[in-house]
Amino acid sequence: MTDKQLILIQGPTASGKTELAIKLAQYFNTIIVSADSRQFYKEMKIGTAVPSVQQLELVPHYFIHSHSVKTPLSAAKFEHEANLFLEIEFRKRKNIIVVGGSGLFMKSLIDGLDDIPHNIEIQKKYIETFEKKGIESLLMELKKKDNDYFEMVDKNNPRRIIRALEAISISGKKYSELRNNSKKVRNYNVISFTLLPERTFLYSLINQRVEKMLDEGLLDEAKALFELNNSIINNTVGYSELFSFFKGELEFDSAIELLKQNTRNYAKRQFTWFKKNSDSVALEYNNFVEYNQLFEKIIKQF
Repeated sequence: MTDKQLILIQGPTASGKTELAIKLAQYFNTIIVSADSRQFYKEMKIGTAVPSVQQLELVPHYFIHSHSVKTPLSAAKFEHEANLFLEIEFRKRKNIIVVGGSGLFMKSLIDGLDDIPHNIEIQKKYIETFEKKGIESLLMELKKKDNDYFEMVDKNNPRRIIRALEAISISGKKYSELRNNSKKVRNYNVISFTLLPERTFLYSLINQRVEKMLDEGLLDEAKALFELNNSIINNTVGYSELFSFFKGELEFDSAIELLKQNTRNYAKRQFTWFKKNSDSVALEYNNFVEYNQLFEKIIKQF
């Protein structure tokens, strides 16, 4: 039995994970590991809401701006790199904080990814379908075959959708079931907390965050990234909408409204993902007064 504990703070975008994680890390005198699939990349800053310089100075953070979009970090690579890092760090301390909103990357870290073999021919078939008919055709098929995974998957990520359909075709089973049956044994215990703010409150926080990003220079950052024409950046909420503005496809105000709407839609998918995680302690709140009490609720678990 190990006394090492990984304290997982998860929740939808703009729910206050960073602030809470920093307070916990200071309490436990430990470090923070990010499991955010976009904050890994040093090219993206404002649009991915990475912790501020001041916040990064308060507590050591890892896997923040640690990689480049030129060499993408897959969930499988993250599983390998992060667990090697944790193995080293757990020799120095008993508790480590992990924070993030990317369900797939957190699952890869904690449980590992599925070991389902690939089939190149099946994969090619779905890639061709995507190229000819677009992502909607794939989504319709996924919804019929595995509605649970359909509800939680990033619907702007054809790679994940194709992988799910490929696995379903190979195994004859739902991808959501296959993923749940492939947990790996780790050398640490996991205690997970999920922030679940009331929807209307969260949506107001999202709108405030978008306005704050614009004040901090999101438009200029997006202009610089637009020139890179990188697939990861092009498919990231916060940039893709502004790219449509740059290309003349949307008026500026429409692009900003779409950015807010897409962020809210992303938060909905995150809610779906996290609510299916029955092993996590749910922390529901609807205003900042309650949010300030979340820290005390977590500490009582130890």
